[in-house]
This record gives sequence, C-alpha cells and structure tokens, in this order.
Amino acid sequence: MYDMQNDIVFNIFRQQLEKQGMKITLVDDDGLVHIMCGELTLKISLENARRNYERDSDETHIADLVETIISYSQELPDWATAKENIYISLFPNDFDFKDFLHKKITDEFSKVYIHSGERRLSWITADDIKKWNITEEVLDRQAHDNAEILLDNTAISIDIIDGKKLGYIDTEYESLKAALLFASNMKKKVSKDFGFPFYAVIPVRDFCYNFFRRGL
Repeated sequence: MYDMQNDIVFNIFRQQLEKQGMKITLVDDDGLVHIMCGELTLKISLENARRNYERDSDETHIADLVETIISYSQELPDWATAKENIYISLFPNDFDFKDFLHKKITDEFSKVYIHSGERRLSWITADDIKKWNITEEVLDRQAHDNAEILLDNTAISIDIIDGKKLGYIDTEYESLKAALLFASNMKKKVSKDFGFPFYAVIPVRDFCYNFFRRGL
C-alpha cells in the first residue's frame, strides 16, 4: 500500500508547491497528483522525479518540476520581446501536457516549447501563439534559430575515458543542454571531435553525453 507520508519526493514537492501558493487537490489511484491551475486541473506524475532523486539525492529536479507548474500561470511578454528567448525543452511522455504545445520525439519523451526569461522557463500553449498572432511553424523555426545561436556560443567539453572521447555540452542554460541536440548546426559542432554519426545519451533533460563508437 502506498505510504504518502513517507514519500520523500512527494513531501518535498508538496512543500515547494505550497510555498508558491498552490495546493495539491488529489492524488488519484494511478498515483497522479492533481493541481488546480486556473480552470484547468493539471495531472502530474512524480515517477521521474523519484528516480532522479533516488539516483543523486538532488532536489533540483523537484524544484524544476514545481517551476514548470508555476510558470503555467505566468503572463508572457509580447512576441517582439519574447521571440529571442524561445527554445525547445525535453520532457517525459508520462506528463499530462494538456494544452501545452508539444511534439512526440520517442516513446519516452516529447519536445515542448518554452520561453526562457529571468531564470524561469514558461511552457507555451496554443493560446499563447494565438495572442502572439503567429503559427506553430513560426514558433518552431524561431526555437531552432535560437538554438543555433546558443550552440554557436556553447562549448563541448571532452574527457578521455578508456582511450575514448566522451563529450558533454557545457552551457549555463542547464535545462536546455539536451535540447541543443536538435540544433541544425550540432553536426558541424561535434564532427571535428567525434566524427559522424555520433551518439548521445540523455540521462536527464539537463544533461547530455556525446560519444563516438570507435576509439581514438
């Protein structure tokens, strides 16, 4: 039987959520956490947060999830101001995306569109692009253009492990590391060190390893 009182991740999540003035209304039989956000009820799975916390005992993953939920109610700036800070991010498919714009990438995760401002990531909805008077295609192109610019100014750090190169994306925008894999200039960025094709592992959405299957 599920013991909510001794679920460390759930209790940290609840405490951080309540500090932001929001409350959990229900935990259903599937373990999904229900949270009222305006007229919508968000249904949140904590399974990935639990796995991440079990792996590294870091509350950052829980805080990021809370920030994502809080950001849903944040008012976004106009398109002229917002467009330079539009990116994609990656999120597990067990999240109830509701009206957040998203596209399935694999059976495990989807890409979502975000506005990155003042260290807060706000997910973008169909209503947002309607207010901006743009199409989803324009939003997608802007996100990829911004990713190219960010990647041009991002280092790929390299370690040598057992005679093989292991690279990782080194940028201050931690939540965007994995998403930079989808930048069109990524091939050019890594080819000189890893060749092509290269392989990538994304253990969590804010971390990414790149490697090439042959030795040096």
